[in-house]
Amino acid sequence: MIARLIAVASLALMLGSAAGYWKGHADGSLQAQAATDEQAVTDLNALIEQHRTLVTESNKASQRVKGLLADRQSQDRKTTKTLKELLDETAAMRSECRFDDRVMRELDAARERAARAVTGGLDGAVPGAGEPGG
Repeated sequence: MIARLIAVASLALMLGSAAGYWKGHADGSLQAQAATDEQAVTDLNALIEQHRTLVTESNKASQRVKGLLADRQSQDRKTTKTLKELLDETAAMRSECRFDDRVMRELDAARERAARAVTGGLDGAVPGAGEPGG
């Protein structure tokens, strides 16, 4: 009878130990998966934040380009207006190829602005053919 009781107790102990082992194993696996999932969520949140930063910077750059283009268009309109006024003012003299000094200075200034506009980028000078990047 005692042998039977010892056998049943031993069996119960072995079954309990096995059940505890497998329960612990399953819990450990879940914890490891949870840690991995948490890291993945952290990484994704970091990527989303980086994306937000890039979008914000892109929008700022876009606004800056719009401003530069508006400035450029304004300068182009001024130059065109100046040239038209000067040409209208001197239309009669052009047939005789005579221009007063003020007109020549203004034409020279307009020519210089046009040359800078052609050789300059929206945000600065474009490098020449012999320069690095040109």
